[in-house]
Amino acid sequence: MLLTEFCTRLPELRRRLKDGDRVLVEQAVLAARDGKPVDAKVSQLLGPGVQLTEVYGPSTGVNGAFLCPTGKCGRVVYRRAGDELPVCPLFERDLRFVADG
Repeated sequence: MLLTEFCTRLPELRRRLKDGDRVLVEQAVLAARDGKPVDAKVSQLLGPGVQLTEVYGPSTGVNGAFLCPTGKCGRVVYRRAGDELPVCPLFERDLRFVADG
């Protein structure tokens, strides 16, 4: 899902892109927050053949996963005790923890 990749790479896109492309990023953010389709905008920003880059497999000491706070994308982040809490850059909220079991 492109929204998942967009959310994952949003901090990088905000740092790397300038001017007109940065405007496209923020337009896509606002559209996503409003629940509007963003695939066309995101495809334009990320390019063809985008692969999900930030889904980490479970590691020792993990008893659950962090998911999108709104349930709109499939981003999954596993962390260990002491790691920083993962944040959704799109909605500017902490990811939602779901315990195993």
